[in-house]
Amino acid sequence: MSNEDKNIELRSEKVRNITGKIPPVLVRYGITVVATVLLALFAISIIIPYRETINLSVTIHGEPDAGLIKSPVDGKVIIDTNVNDRENTAIAYIQSKNKIYPVYADKTGSIVFSVKNGQFVEKDDVIFIIISDDNYELYGIADITDKDDANKIKTGQIVNINIYSDKTIQGIVSDIYAVNSGKTEYRLKISIAETDYIYLNSKYKGTVVVAEKTVFRKIFK
Repeated sequence: MSNEDKNIELRSEKVRNITGKIPPVLVRYGITVVATVLLALFAISIIIPYRETINLSVTIHGEPDAGLIKSPVDGKVIIDTNVNDRENTAIAYIQSKNKIYPVYADKTGSIVFSVKNGQFVEKDDVIFIIISDDNYELYGIADITDKDDANKIKTGQIVNINIYSDKTIQGIVSDIYAVNSGKTEYRLKISIAETDYIYLNSKYKGTVVVAEKTVFRKIFK
């Protein structure tokens, strides 16, 4: 058979129909792979949780405002983390002009520092507050400027407050109310049970968890 006859045969309609068909096995294999991938993505979207949060700037406050222990001199604060919070115990020291001045607790109770270790203070600056455990409440205040964010926040929601890069404490939204103060529209009050590692009047970054759902529910809500 000549080359011309072969070319004519290859261009025939019957040959083109055969060569143009995709093998059924390949079709079934492709459908199976695609279906498996889609089912896997669906299963993952149902299992993987999605946590919706709102960023906050939390300022720490305490109630009642009593038992203010002040620095006797100008100098650098040295906090002794190994002592207990008993009356007449030196809780911190002030290093000033090569001298060390102890700062004593005047009662037994919970201690919350208003300064950080190594911080320079002036005479009569508040070093720490000590209040009887029965009367002590530590809480945070956070302002919200976005009304849509404020509408998502409810009492009882968890607030994660970042104290250090490796230390986070939890609080609970105890109250939310409208205010009229510049750009601030709403204010949160956050109850905090853990008093260690935090300082009064200090600001910390935090997040409030406003919703916990799966990725699937987030996409197809």
